[in-house]
Amino acid sequence: MRTRFGGAFAVLVFVALGRAQQPTIPGAPALPGGPVPAVTGAAATSVAPAAAAPAAPKNIWSFFMKTPEQKAQCKAHFCNSRIGSFINNLLVPAGVATGGLLGPICPPPGVGGPGSGAPNPDDLKKSPTSPEGAAAKIKQEEAQAKAKVAALEYLGTVDCRYYPEAEAGLITGLRAEKNECVRIAAAKALASGCCCSPKIVKALLISVNCSNKDGFPAEASELVRTYAFVALERCLRKCVEEEPEAPPEPPPAAKKAMYELLTPMGATVDYSAHILLAAYYPMESRETAAQVYADARQALARGLKLSPQTMSRLSGPKNLRDGVFPPDTQRAPTSVASISSLAWPSMPSFASIRKSASAPREVPAEPPLFAPMPAAPAEPPVMPTRQDTFAAPVTMPPASTTPVRSGRGNLSSIFQDAWKR
Repeated sequence: MRTRFGGAFAVLVFVALGRAQQPTIPGAPALPGGPVPAVTGAAATSVAPAAAAPAAPKNIWSFFMKTPEQKAQCKAHFCNSRIGSFINNLLVPAGVATGGLLGPICPPPGVGGPGSGAPNPDDLKKSPTSPEGAAAKIKQEEAQAKAKVAALEYLGTVDCRYYPEAEAGLITGLRAEKNECVRIAAAKALASGCCCSPKIVKALLISVNCSNKDGFPAEASELVRTYAFVALERCLRKCVEEEPEAPPEPPPAAKKAMYELLTPMGATVDYSAHILLAAYYPMESRETAAQVYADARQALARGLKLSPQTMSRLSGPKNLRDGVFPPDTQRAPTSVASISSLAWPSMPSFASIRKSASAPREVPAEPPLFAPMPAAPAEPPVMPTRQDTFAAPVTMPPASTTPVRSGRGNLSSIFQDAWKR
């Protein structure tokens, strides 16, 4: 038996090696007359089309060991099937309980999952107002979320004082990004405390206050606002750079002399005009860094109100039950205080039953449907008169002399009579 299996395996290996080492036919040599001129006119239509790209070689090794393209195709078919979705959903709680060691085998819906893979190139050419065009554009933007999150995590590790471009990238990720996960990553990166410039503090303040002063939509995600609040608090704990003081105004006499010196000859002197010198610049009505920091401290003093769902998401799972079943879907634990606080129905006691039986409850009398008739005048009562009548005596039957015994006495007498007999 072993000899047969060994011979069969040797034959298979020999056939596979023979197919893999087949010699290729060399190409035709070039013509001595140079390149062939292009065919024009009607003869061009008779030219055969160009050969397609060669397919992957099929041999015994490709049959037993699938290529990466074949594996990806098999996985896509499995994830799109119902049994694949069923098995994938069964492994979701196992992945949460084991920390990702045993997790779902199919990608999530936003990362090339069933029904939401890469956008169709034909749909990208359609109008953005059409359903297909809008969906393709959104898919294309969402597909870049993972790379943006990784870039923001790296920008959070550098100092914005030496890399000004990192400041602009973090602000853009916090305020201009449409994906909530990207904005959360930007807020987390800013919470590291490496970038705490006035522009960063201003962007964090706008996110915490749900404002749209910068032209972007107000932040509606409580998670983004929470991480922005933490980043704002950590930034204000650091040493804030002092704003340079404005140079003092020149004396009136020196200012008048400068106006007269800079004014052309023969022109009227305008003493209200601004002099754009290096030491004296016009004071514009703009927001200073000190005002930004003061507004940030006021926002921190007000605090931040969060919903119970956001608090549970921030705290994370505390045990295996929280990992399998989210806290927002669990019932509140029943305590002794909650049971005692319930309004139980009062049960009637025996004393109340006897009292109610002896003294029935008075039912209020209903008003009569018709008015009562007036009573007739009372007549004098008739007094009875005594008449002498003689009745015959009535004879009563003789009373029985047999004593009447109770049931207990009769039973004892029966036992006594039976014992005597």
